[in-house]
Amino acid sequence: PTASGAAASSPLDSVALTKEPPRQLPGVDTSALDGERKQIFWDLSSRLYAPCTEHAVTLVQCIEEARPCGGCLPMANVLSDLVKRGTARANAAAAVTGRFGPEGVKTIPLRSSPSKGPANAPVTIVVFSDFECPACAATVPLLSEVAAKHPKDVRLVHKYFPLPKHLRARYAAKAAYAAHKQGKYWEMEKLIFENQSALSDEDLEKYAQKVGLDLVRYRADKDSKEAEETIEQDVQDGEAAELRHTPFVLINGRLFDPKYFRYDTDLEPWIVMEKGLIGAK
Repeated sequence: PTASGAAASSPLDSVALTKEPPRQLPGVDTSALDGERKQIFWDLSSRLYAPCTEHAVTLVQCIEEARPCGGCLPMANVLSDLVKRGTARANAAAAVTGRFGPEGVKTIPLRSSPSKGPANAPVTIVVFSDFECPACAATVPLLSEVAAKHPKDVRLVHKYFPLPKHLRARYAAKAAYAAHKQGKYWEMEKLIFENQSALSDEDLEKYAQKVGLDLVRYRADKDSKEAEETIEQDVQDGEAAELRHTPFVLINGRLFDPKYFRYDTDLEPWIVMEKGLIGAK
């Protein structure tokens, strides 16, 4: 189920929201919420299911009974932050359900995709991107920055997803694949994203030369059957994961959905929280 689909199965649909006076939940910061938003937070947290799978209890019940569920407090604090931002009720519910609900995790085959960071890192970021996508050009450097800030804890993996509307995206993906075969994927990725308006064959070969590739081998790898098969397999992986946009970012299998979260402000806290959630398991 998608995040919104998961939220639709929550108690929000079956029980009308009441105006039960809010109580302060231990460990949850609601100090920045005014009276109306505290009520919205309370209504949501007393109806949404807790992320623990052993028992179907509400978020409020999980926290007030101090149940041994590592996800309840983080989920409540993320919910509080979303309500503080003015996020609509249904969107806030969908966001935290997708972030913490047990149904929200997708399995992505990594195969031999370009990656950096330890293979056994506790946090794996998988990004599907299109080399002509402006949003990808803006987002991918932020992913690299957060991976660099957590070199022992984050593994960053790239998947190709050229969109049909971008006529040079697949050619650029093949060039990046050829660079990956020579251990220079990330250098090539950077040049391609920095030069999205110049992706002719001649331009791509110029970038290949700039990053120090063997051009004879580059041409052979770029035009190989394996390059086409690798890109097509990534596209199929993205479609199987219900990819809806590029960039499409999954952190430990959970969608970082830009409909609800911002790459510039929420990515780093998400990574830190994910490390804590793993430690709590």
